[in-house]
Amino acid sequence: MEFENWNVKAKSTGIAFRKLITDQIPDEAVRRISMHQEYADNRDWIAALRPAVRDEKDFQEGKRLQDNNLLVKFKWEEETGRTNNDKDNEKT
Repeated sequence: MEFENWNVKAKSTGIAFRKLITDQIPDEAVRRISMHQEYADNRDWIAALRPAVRDEKDFQEGKRLQDNNLLVKFKWEEETGRTNNDKDNEKT
């Protein structure tokens, strides 16, 4: 809905409208939809864009969390001088 409001406010259509939108979202989200098909109608393009942006944001968040987990793991190993494998071996 917000994208459609931009279209009304900017009084632009087609390529100019899409350029306004793509400047505000991650490049990878644009790549996700551009690999599937061409969209002649802006409404169809926006409908495809929404899940692509959501998927890209979810991917980036997951990557950030994974990177943070690795950082915590490495800090723990550095502080204790042990690895998770050492910890697992103690249990057996």
